[in-house]
Amino acid sequence: AILNLGYAFWILKEPPRHQVARKGLLKQTKILADPYVRRLCLIYFIFTFAITQLEAIFAFFMMDRFGYDAREVAYVLVMMALIMVGIQGGAIRRLAVHFGEKRLLLVGSLVLAGSFIAIPGMHLVPILLIPLGLASIGRGISHPSMLSLVSQGGDENRRGAVMGTFQSSASLARVIGPVVAGVIYDFFIAAPFFLGASLMFLVFVYALNLPKSAPVPMSREDVEMAMEGESTQL
Repeated sequence: AILNLGYAFWILKEPPRHQVARKGLLKQTKILADPYVRRLCLIYFIFTFAITQLEAIFAFFMMDRFGYDAREVAYVLVMMALIMVGIQGGAIRRLAVHFGEKRLLLVGSLVLAGSFIAIPGMHLVPILLIPLGLASIGRGISHPSMLSLVSQGGDENRRGAVMGTFQSSASLARVIGPVVAGVIYDFFIAAPFFLGASLMFLVFVYALNLPKSAPVPMSREDVEMAMEGESTQL
């Protein structure tokens, strides 16, 4: 983080268009006034909440259910990561062209919901790998689809502010998710998985009703405020 700070301070240059007189910061509440962006931020919050709370307890689940140690859990996580890399590294572009981002998000959320429900019922690791692999596929097609959809939430002058607000929703979910997972896991080992499945179904419902088009461009004043807010939001 320190190296990143130093690089940004000494090497990165402010775009000329941001060096003009400014009128203040475009608040996230202003960005969230757009129904398209607001819906996507809510979807991303729920999606990230479901994922991070399961990531927090997955190693404990593997230890408690199968007696796995840290190295064996790592092998499983690497397998899942390789599946996601394979999808996001090449297949997602062709899939998006073929099916569209919204449809991929819908399918991915349902695949994740079904996988999460199935995982607690698996008592043999070779069988467990099936829903884990499907979960990796669901995540691999859902996450980049959401990023693509939110990038359509405004013109280039306010895209930084929109993306910053979008990422902030996920940051909040990453704080809350692991805490909730730890508490409910102690009561019932399958609870985080069932919660994750419910949240993914909620993602499906909200994505199903996404507005068909991004909001109209902002006024000149809002654009100038957005230019001020881009670096702060990110």
